[in-house]
Amino acid sequence: MLRIGKRFATFLMALLLAQPVFAETLPPTEPEPDIVTAVHTVQALPSAEGPRWVQTEEQQWLYRLIAAPLYDESLTPVLAAGIPEDVTGDFSGTYGIPESARRGYAFRISLNGAACREDGTAITAGDCIRAICDAFENTDDWLFLANAKAIRARETKPGGEIISLKEGNFSSVSQAWAAGYRDFYVDMNGFWGLDSGWRPVSDRTRFRDYAMPGGLDEGFVSAAYLYNNYLMDGMENSYDQKEFIGFFPTPGETYTMDDLGLVEESDSTFIVILQSPSTASMVMDRLQNLVLSGASYGPYRIVSASAGNILLEPNPNWWGAGDSRGYDRILCRKIGS
Repeated sequence: MLRIGKRFATFLMALLLAQPVFAETLPPTEPEPDIVTAVHTVQALPSAEGPRWVQTEEQQWLYRLIAAPLYDESLTPVLAAGIPEDVTGDFSGTYGIPESARRGYAFRISLNGAACREDGTAITAGDCIRAICDAFENTDDWLFLANAKAIRARETKPGGEIISLKEGNFSSVSQAWAAGYRDFYVDMNGFWGLDSGWRPVSDRTRFRDYAMPGGLDEGFVSAAYLYNNYLMDGMENSYDQKEFIGFFPTPGETYTMDDLGLVEESDSTFIVILQSPSTASMVMDRLQNLVLSGASYGPYRIVSASAGNILLEPNPNWWGAGDSRGYDRILCRKIGS
C-alpha cells in the first residue's frame, strides 16, 4: 500500500537526521550516565494496548506503570480530582431513580486538571466514558450502571457483524450513505496494521503504531485520523474505501452512553448513574481498574513491544504527584524470551 512507502521514507529521514556531522575536530563529550534498568519477568506478557480493563496481577503491574487509575487501591483520587460528588437530586425521576430520592444514585466525577497523555494532550471525561462503554461491551463488571442490565437483556447492539463496503456491494461511502446507512468503521488492522479492529470513522481514540519510531509523526493514530487523511473522499487512498471501510448490514437497535447511565457534562466532569443506591466509596472501588486506550499516561511510557518483551522509559509528561520513577528503563520480559 501507499502508506508503507510513506512510512519508510519517514523512518529513513529520521535515521539520516540522527547521523552525526563529521568535522576535522570534534568537541569533547561528557560520558553518558549509567542506564539503570529493571527487569521484570512474567509467565505471559499483558497486551501493551489493551484490554482497557485489567484483571490479572501481571496486567495490573504493567498498567500501574503506563496508566493512572481514577482512584488507587486506597481509594485516593489520582486521575480523578476528588471523591465522587452525590448529585442524585439533579436526576430524581429519571433513569429509574425514584422522584423522592436525594442520595445514592448519581455521582459526579471530576478529573485532575493536570492529567495528560505522554504527548501532552489532556485526558477528558469523554475518554473515560468511552473506556467504560468499551469495557461494558466486553465484561459483566459494569451491570451496576443505570440501564446496563436492561440493555444487556435486550442485546441492543448493532445487528450482524461489520462487513466491508465491497462485501455489501458498495464501492464508496457515498453509495452506502445514499442507501440509508449512517455508521461507518475503519478496518484499523487491514489498513494500518494495528491490532485494534474496526473503529468508528469519528473515533479519535489513538493507538500506538509500533512500526513507527517513537516521537515521529503517526506514532499514534486514530480511526478519525486515518479516515480524514487517507480514506475520505478526495484523499489519496479514497479508492480503498470499499476494502477498509465497513458497516453493519442490518440497522439493529442501538443504545448510547447516555442510555447506559453515563452523562458527559464537560471535558472535565461526567456523571455515573447507578441502578441501585450505593455509596461514593463503591463508585471509587468500581472505577479503580479502568484503563484508557491510546498513549501512556502513567509514570512510564512504552518504548517498544514485541511478543517477548515490553520496554518502558520514564514519561516526560508525567503529571502525577511526586515521582516514583526509580529506573531509566524497565524491561518486562516473558520467561524464555
